[in-house]
Amino acid sequence: MCVGCGACIEVCPAQCITLNPFATIDHAYCTMCGSCENTYPYDAIGWTEVLTKVEE
Repeated sequence: MCVGCGACIEVCPAQCITLNPFATIDHAYCTMCGSCENTYPYDAIGWTEVLTKVEE
């Protein structure tokens, strides 16, 4: 669950994450690089599950 710490915003190279009051990803600009997933300390962002579903 997002706690609004902003860690994902700092590492996002596409700058597509905002806090409103929790993290919101603009999927039109997200490159799914995984930077936010690998940095976020609370496991609130998980692209791995989404990627697995797309590849099936």
